[in-house]
Amino acid sequence: MMKQIEKLKTELDARRMSEKTILNYVRPVELFLKWHSERKITEESISEYGAHLRRCGLSTATMKLHSCAIRFFVRTVLKKEKLAQNIPPIRQESKLPIILSKEEVKRLLDCTSNDIHRTILTVLYTCGLRLTELISIKIGDIDFDRKNILIHGKGSKDRFVPIGDNVIGIIKKNMSHLAYDKYFCSTQDGSRRLSLRTISALVESGARKAKINKRVYPHLLRHSRATHLLESGTDIRYIQLLLGHTSILSTASYTHVAAIPDEKLEKNTEFLFGVTS
Repeated sequence: MMKQIEKLKTELDARRMSEKTILNYVRPVELFLKWHSERKITEESISEYGAHLRRCGLSTATMKLHSCAIRFFVRTVLKKEKLAQNIPPIRQESKLPIILSKEEVKRLLDCTSNDIHRTILTVLYTCGLRLTELISIKIGDIDFDRKNILIHGKGSKDRFVPIGDNVIGIIKKNMSHLAYDKYFCSTQDGSRRLSLRTISALVESGARKAKINKRVYPHLLRHSRATHLLESGTDIRYIQLLLGHTSILSTASYTHVAAIPDEKLEKNTEFLFGVTS
């Protein structure tokens, strides 16, 4: 088993996968091999294992991750292409996120009393970042003259995200004590980078203080930013570049949660009431 896991890590490294992706692939394969033990890996046994995971109550997203990891393992380590192709895909559930209103986002930020923490959450929202992208920012990645931040995105894809004068102002005011090579998300003295869990806790704490009766988590701020931009009439391709989406179809999903302005609703229902423009 250990030799196969090491081979899996080598194959993932060769494809320049991130550390997080490697961990996300290795753990499911370890469980898969442990479950099989001395059993031969076949199409039938893989189906039985999938049923086993379902009985364990795993979410659809987690099931999909396990399926991708096992398919990659079978194809690259076991060298069984036909078997890999026969592993059925997991159908992803299509659930729309509950979006925060602009007023709720403002309340959340206002209820975050620590200046450094409020600055971190402001950048998380205004730049529409993933949490892993946020904690990867160093002060040197912020170009105050060109008004943008170099973001090290998902899949090792870098992009520049614009920042407005107001955001630049609060960064300069509250983060000026941090050196060029320090992480933007750092403790007060800059000696340690804040963890994903810590920033998640900041978001949840701010939401509680703001009395927001929704499940609030860091990625919801990204969803909310994209939706607010769409509602304000921002071009969808700009939003795609801001979020770092490879496919515009991912960005287009926000059209399902964006609210239609009242005046547009009125304009498109005037015919029902005999009103002509």
